[in-house]
Amino acid sequence: MKESLPVLLKKNLQHIPIGKYEITNYSGDDNDTIISSSHITVEMDNRSKGQMEDFPLFTGIELLFYRFLGSKVYSRHEAFEHVIEINYCQDGSMGWNMNNGTNIYLGAGDLSIHSMTRCANSELTFPLHYYNGVSITIDITRIATTLPEILKEAGVSGQNLYQKFCALPKPVFVQQNNKVIQIFNDLYNAPCTMKTAYYKLKVQELIILLLSMDVCEEKIVNPYYEQQVNLINEIHSLLTQNLEQYFTIDELSKKFFINTSALKETFKSVYGAPIASYMKEYRMKKAMELLRTTDYHISEIANNVGYQSQSKFTAAFKDITNLLPSEYRRLNR
Repeated sequence: MKESLPVLLKKNLQHIPIGKYEITNYSGDDNDTIISSSHITVEMDNRSKGQMEDFPLFTGIELLFYRFLGSKVYSRHEAFEHVIEINYCQDGSMGWNMNNGTNIYLGAGDLSIHSMTRCANSELTFPLHYYNGVSITIDITRIATTLPEILKEAGVSGQNLYQKFCALPKPVFVQQNNKVIQIFNDLYNAPCTMKTAYYKLKVQELIILLLSMDVCEEKIVNPYYEQQVNLINEIHSLLTQNLEQYFTIDELSKKFFINTSALKETFKSVYGAPIASYMKEYRMKKAMELLRTTDYHISEIANNVGYQSQSKFTAAFKDITNLLPSEYRRLNR
């Protein structure tokens, strides 16, 4: 069975102590040379850790890869009005409680753009307890005289980037645009040699694509506010603490006084999947834990995670893991 991303992240970050953040800085030349690597202490919850790789691509333009395990980290920096930040979620999900009380949630394939004045002294949460994503920063004061020729020919300037994406009353949020997803998939599958050169090519392609978009025609998702997010978290607690019960959307809507459309949309944005899909996977993860750590009969485990029929549980388990429950237990004991 292919290992899940959280399992792979745990392996890749196991050398980083809890509460620490590893920063690796690259030279920005085509040799992909590491010039420094260090562990620093940042403000996060006491079970989190993270990793950042920083590639300076051009004067004023940087590409950063982020990996987090845990549930919360804080971002403390100056309010850089002149720096544009593009954030993309490759895997997992991220909630961003910005300093004006606005919450933005990125699920896999989602992208947001804003000036870094919006995210100074902000809180990042990871509802799935992991995050794998990319940030691109563009300092519009530094690129004024050093913009790459390809971007110049495309009509890109710091001023038109700022006016399009940062002069709006709220951050721009583009949900699962296929062309954007393809570019970031390419970044994650860059050739092992000449990575920096490849990154330069793809980031320029992304900037031109974003500037060509009609923001009004894109699917722009409104930010979520703290009260709405807290309500969704309450619903999540009810669902995950009562696995033996099944709640319909209508029942949840009436119980928590939220309309069904807002419930479905906000839950997916916060937790990265529709309620039914999320809960099926959650039940299977709980079943995997019980198979690994207890001697319960499979029918008992099925009942514990909400399946009265062992055959239906077995089918659901195999759909998620490609293994029968008995096979999974044998391989993981």
